[in-house]
Amino acid sequence: MFNIKDIETIKGYSKLNDKSKILFKTFLINFMDAQGTNSRETIVPISVKFVKADSYLRFDYKRYGRKGWLHVAGARTWY
Repeated sequence: MFNIKDIETIKGYSKLNDKSKILFKTFLINFMDAQGTNSRETIVPISVKFVKADSYLRFDYKRYGRKGWLHVAGARTWY
């Protein structure tokens, strides 16, 4: 299970600016809290990057062994 203390190990995290790091950490806490216990245990963060053209963070992850990704527009806004 992913621990928020390990956020710095996510690929691309170190390349984010300070504002994006704060946004991503807050988002990740909210995202994990929004998941059920069983689902939360299967989420494996892969990478994060800032998409300049559209000003959002792209968060790639695995859940139940399948890859997925989200647009992170805010700490409580993702799709």
